[in-house]
Amino acid sequence: MAKVASRPFFLGGNDKLGKKGVEYEFLLEENGFDIGKWSDDDDVIMLNLVPWTERHAELARQYKVTSAQFGPQSFGDRENADFLLELPTLREVSIALFRVEDLSALGRLTQLRSLRIDLEIWRMGDNFSPVDFSALEKLEHADMMMCPAFESVLDCKTIKELAVRNECDGRLRDLDLSRLPRLQELELDHCPKLRSVSLHPKAQVQALSLALCGSYKIDWRRMGPDLLYLRLGGRLTFPLEDILNAPRLRELHTIEIRKLPPLGFLRKLERLRTVFLFAASGPKVSAEDDALVREINARPRHSERQVRRKAGTRPSDVP
Repeated sequence: MAKVASRPFFLGGNDKLGKKGVEYEFLLEENGFDIGKWSDDDDVIMLNLVPWTERHAELARQYKVTSAQFGPQSFGDRENADFLLELPTLREVSIALFRVEDLSALGRLTQLRSLRIDLEIWRMGDNFSPVDFSALEKLEHADMMMCPAFESVLDCKTIKELAVRNECDGRLRDLDLSRLPRLQELELDHCPKLRSVSLHPKAQVQALSLALCGSYKIDWRRMGPDLLYLRLGGRLTFPLEDILNAPRLRELHTIEIRKLPPLGFLRKLERLRTVFLFAASGPKVSAEDDALVREINARPRHSERQVRRKAGTRPSDVP
């Protein structure tokens, strides 16, 4: 079984904030535009919230920017994203939009490892021309406000981490992930009409986040055996006890689930080490359940070697 190297992206697996010895250094700082890097890696990060100019392009090339975040203002009077082609070292791109732009240039950034597209206005995705992402043969992380124009990203077979949001469309019913054999982490958020999710036979979804997804129910027979991390948000459409179909589960997080069943069944999940229950006014749990959560969170966290030695298993068998 493929192993998740760190915690899932939706639980802060890529977040360096608060990590001991990791500091952020500003290399250039201006109003609405800055460039910097974290102390523990070579990625150079640019944030641009002002109309893009040739000067910005020159600075990005000078500092060899690898990760860029663009706000709606970045496009200025432009009607396309062709200016991104001026940045040959880009590996990560995040774009937020409140009007329709020609995004075809994104499909020509063949070195991209990570792509995020956020739409700010209801149903604006209907007005985009389809973008062909099939040339992104190194893409591993995609976070998409999904609409028909962006669906070709699901043809990028190298994707390992995928987030799909649909609150600006609301019409996504059947999500076809059958062309993603390497998929390991999946976040489904605000997909109110979602009915089904189909996976590639080789995909092993070890981390799943599910929130506000209508009547969709997890296919436990398909996903349960591989799940290590699970985050659930909003109204559940299935009994919480169904998570017993994920016997390898390490972490359970609930967000804004106010009414929970008695939690005694969690004792059956012997590998569970973290239970996090959050709601703005606090979830309603009994004193007994509160004690159980504390008990589970205090369980020892064995190293992979200790678990392997105890179980007599190979490294690939250990979650």
